Amino acid sequence: IDDHRSIRIHKIIGKLITLDIQPFYIVEDTGFNELIKDAYPNYKLPCRTNFSQNVIPSMYDELFKDIKIKISAANYLSLTTDISTADTAKIAFLSISGHWIDQTKFFQETAVLRVIHFPENHTGVHIKEYLQKSLETFEIPLSKIHLIVTDNASNMKAAVKNSGMSSIPCFIHTLQLCIHDSIFSQVTIKEILTLCRGITTHFNHSPIACAKLKSIQQQLSTVPHKMKHDVPTRWNSSFEMLQRTF
Repeated sequence: IDDHRSIRIHKIIGKLITLDIQPFYIVEDTGFNELIKDAYPNYKLPCRTNFSQNVIPSMYDELFKDIKIKISAANYLSLTTDISTADTAKIAFLSISGHWIDQTKFFQETAVLRVIHFPENHTGVHIKEYLQKSLETFEIPLSKIHLIVTDNASNMKAAVKNSGMSSIPCFIHTLQLCIHDSIFSQVTIKEILTLCRGITTHFNHSPIACAKLKSIQQQLSTVPHKMKHDVPTRWNSSFEMLQRTF
């Protein structure tokens, strides 16, 4: 299992698991085992525990060291950060990405530095603590931070300001707020969107209605499409919902 050829294949499978977000038990699936056996007849596939406790943690450590070295060599670093919630589990995460210029190649580098479980209240104080922990992990001094791009939330702005860093609002998020306010200032548009959301919700929650819609689309020789529901914070999703409905 420690042969250099085996270690190379371990990493290939580790990349498959991490990059494609596959479960560790994929290494126990019959089809996957047949594929590996055919591709590498002399290779003995380790158990999933080996991948979860050895292979992937080792890959993480290598990547962490590589990113840390690159950041250390950069003169300045800019960050982007946001808080997102997993829709199904309702679990909040704080993500932080770094952006810098490779001085030798004059090439922009980007890396996700942390994606941290964020169970606390989303106050500026708590966000500040998590931001500082992330910077300490990579040993990034405040003097190296050029600025942080955030959304327009007051708690995020306060966290950055209290951390002693500069921030600018995300242009796309600002544009979204402007368009959102413009759209919903019109009563007729609000009524149309409410109507479309009701229709979309009906078809997305009723298997019978969904099957009937598909049948009608086939009779009309049109491409079968499912109804699209919009996300209120993204105006383009509202446009796509209207486009699909009409």
